[in-house]
Amino acid sequence: MNAVHAVNLITTCRGRLEHLKRSIPTMLAQHADCRWWVTVVDYGDPDDAFGWCQRQAHPRLQAIKVLEGVEFYSHGRARNFGAVRSSADLLCLLDADSLLSTAWLATILDLVGRGHNACLPKEMVANWSGMFAVRSWLFHAARGYDESFAGWGYDDTDLYQRIEQHGADVGRFDLTIAEMIEHGNDLRVNNYREQDAAVSFYQNWERTQVAGRGPVNPAGYGLGQCLYWRAPQACMTASGLP
Repeated sequence: MNAVHAVNLITTCRGRLEHLKRSIPTMLAQHADCRWWVTVVDYGDPDDAFGWCQRQAHPRLQAIKVLEGVEFYSHGRARNFGAVRSSADLLCLLDADSLLSTAWLATILDLVGRGHNACLPKEMVANWSGMFAVRSWLFHAARGYDESFAGWGYDDTDLYQRIEQHGADVGRFDLTIAEMIEHGNDLRVNNYREQDAAVSFYQNWERTQVAGRGPVNPAGYGLGQCLYWRAPQACMTASGLP
């Protein structure tokens, strides 16, 4: 019942290629007794993260390039793009500045094996709020990230609250198994329409307080045209993205 058959580590990139060059090697250095791979979602990245992934030609690295609706960054929509195109039964959502120890995935799989269907850090400090793992069915039961959010902030918290409503049993992992690249708020907000972090956080929070909010993303989520890439020697055999 708790066995994990396939894991997808998903990260996104918009103006964070230098972070990605440091974090992707740590994601690819994981160990797991199941199928697993890493997907990078290029969401209008000016430095062409999609092309950078192609040049790595790593058998566990895949990339998606979103082709429409990318005038401004949307953290939630970018992650949804990766999640809805994945066949993995465990999704690991990671920021581009997440540096994982080689024990990170093994720790997550241990927590899931003990019955937890979502995993979050023990301490929800600001830099860590976007790192979590979740069973695919639970992510989709909550209908992913709310794509109506227009700026940075609160989208992770909103999703965590909604997966709790759908039966999340959260396991907690220690912060010692990963590290976050330190950076200023400018990198967090400069690709959004609203570039004041406090303002955008409040606006997103305010959207969740509307009475009768209803289901998020009523028309669907992670929708739109995109390109796929995976190395010819990819270790997965399913057609398209695994």
